[in-house]
Amino acid sequence: MNNLKQQIIDYRNNHNESRLLLGTLLAELDRDDKIKAGDFRNPSNNDVIRVIKKMIESNKLINSNESLNENKLLEQFIPKQLTESQIESIIKREHFQSIKDCMGFFKELYTGLYDGKTVSKIFNKP
Repeated sequence: MNNLKQQIIDYRNNHNESRLLLGTLLAELDRDDKIKAGDFRNPSNNDVIRVIKKMIESNKLINSNESLNENKLLEQFIPKQLTESQIESIIKREHFQSIKDCMGFFKELYTGLYDGKTVSKIFNKP
């Protein structure tokens, strides 16, 4: 997967109407505590996606046309996520012995394409 932060920078530089929103997103990446603990100049795509999702959730509280338009723009930077049925199929196919093995597998092969809570819920389903 390409560097998502760089994709956002490139988009912002080529789309003046998005400069303010994407500038805010980039500032949030610089302020994020988890990213600060690592390499803040080169955050992982998962970190970028997490911050984007946080901004989307904040915008949902505002519930205006502007916030809906902002969310549409932000959502285009989030890769299409695996569905619950796709996750369930992978878990059944791989026969993981522990949640740690399962999460490690998803992190290695499906970075940015899954929700960890969903994987955990499906793995722990009776």
